[in-house]
Formats: sequence, C-alpha cells, structure tokens
Amino acid sequence: MIKINQKILITIGILAFLILALSVDAIPNPAAVYCNDQGYKGDIRTDPTGGQYGVCIFPDGTECSDWDYYCKCASDSNMCPPGDYSCDFPCKEMACKKAGESVLVSKCCEGLKKISPVIIYDEECQEKGMVGWTHICSDCGNGICESWENKCNCSSDCAGIKQIVDRIYYIIGLIVIFLIYFLIKKKNNMRKKGIRNFLQP
Repeated sequence: MIKINQKILITIGILAFLILALSVDAIPNPAAVYCNDQGYKGDIRTDPTGGQYGVCIFPDGTECSDWDYYCKCASDSNMCPPGDYSCDFPCKEMACKKAGESVLVSKCCEGLKKISPVIIYDEECQEKGMVGWTHICSDCGNGICESWENKCNCSSDCAGIKQIVDRIYYIIGLIVIFLIYFLIKKKNNMRKKGIRNFLQP
C-alpha cells in the first residue's frame, strides 16, 4: 500500500511539473519580434557548421541578420552593445501598440501603460513569480476590468471585481440549493399523496 501511494505521488509530481512547464511562455527572440512588428518577414537559416541564425527579409528582397537590424534600429534597447551593425536597410518608426496588444520591443500608444498579466501574486499583491514572458498595453483606469487586468496590476479597475463575482456565485449557489430542496419536497409530497389515494377505499 505504501509503495502504491509513493508511485501515485511521483506520478502526480511529474504531471504537475509537465503542466507547469507547458504553461510557461517561451521567452521570445526580441530581434525576431521586432522584425515581424515592423511588417517584415523573419526566417531561420543554417550556416555551414550547422548553427542556426535568424534573418529579417525586407520587401525589396534583401535581408540581414535580425539582430543586426534590431540593434541598429532599436537604439534604446539594453540588449545590444554599442557598435556598428551591418544592415543597410533603413529603419522606420515602429507603430505603437493598442490596448490589449502584447508588447516586447515596441511601445504602448499614448495614454496606455505596460503591465504583465502573467505575474503570480499573493493575497497582498506581492510578486511571487511569473508564468510567462508577456507584457500587454493596458488602458488601466477606464473603469473596466479587462481580461488582462487584475486587482494587483490594475487595482483602480479590478479591486472589487473578485468580491463581487464571489458574492454572485454565493447567491447563485443558495438559489440552486433552495430549488433542489423545493423539488425534493414537492416530489415527496406527491409520493405521500399518491400513497394516501391508493390506500383510500
């Protein structure tokens, strides 16, 4: 019996680890994201030694390393050391991201702020960890608790939402219990009435 319990615990542990691992977003390549966000096409190439590298393909058919293009154009990036990057294609201003759109290398449109919906919080809204690498532009403060917002990353819109939802579920639960009780009582009364009618001469 002890061995079975140990096997069950090990199996549960492995399954929990796999589920957690699959649920965590892979950290995206900022250079590839930058290329795609600019409206260009990214691709993976293999060099003669078998190593792989990314390229950004431009509308005129030319291409260059996605990291060269990113580091040349995203001058405010802290991922690129100073230096000359060999990419001749001209840079262009990146379009801002709207509310609800993910953002990694671009910026949020005016009036929006970048939040992370994948941070795990405790009851006091203290950060405990992350389950992904996603940032989203949010219009926090508009009075609507959006799907990417919660009471910790946008308390002005979502502070009381959880309490309201919990209360609604509580009331619905009471109504369901009352209906079940009423139906059972009605069924029992009908059964008793049927027995009386059967026993009457």
